[in-house]
Amino acid sequence: MIWPNLYHGSSTYTTKRCHCCQAINQQVKLGQEEWRCPNCHVFHVRDHNAAINIKNKGLALLQEA
Repeated sequence: MIWPNLYHGSSTYTTKRCHCCQAINQQVKLGQEEWRCPNCHVFHVRDHNAAINIKNKGLALLQEA
């Protein structure tokens, strides 16, 4: 089954990692719903950004398989 391997470890910094430039914003706090990347200045909605990061990680793992 591929799903458990696909998800394993993919949640690391998904809400704090900019899906555009991959910078990790340590200033994002629990409960903070929106933030701007200090590196590339893209505005993020936390859950949407995390979903994109998880999707991208999954697609990368599938390409490796």
